[in-house]
Amino acid sequence: MCDKTDMTVQRLRKLIDDTGLARQDIADRIDCDVSTITKHYNGTRNITTDFIVMYAKYFEVSTDYLLGMTDAKTTDKDCRFIIDVTGLSEG
Repeated sequence: MCDKTDMTVQRLRKLIDDTGLARQDIADRIDCDVSTITKHYNGTRNITTDFIVMYAKYFEVSTDYLLGMTDAKTTDKDCRFIIDVTGLSEG
């Protein structure tokens, strides 16, 4: 069985790391405390639905991607379907 919570943490880490921004910068932009982002990043605090939505909007990815329901980051449903069915990547 795949642990979706762990996958969400891994994907969030990658998105944060890929931006090259400090967690404080991200916290300022989404209007939350940096300690919350750090706890999400480390997997020591559950990520609520509200934060899944905020992260998805900030990083411009789908909530399905963050939740591990698709490997496609895009929010375009047609593209996501094609990626999921064919196994092709977005790049």
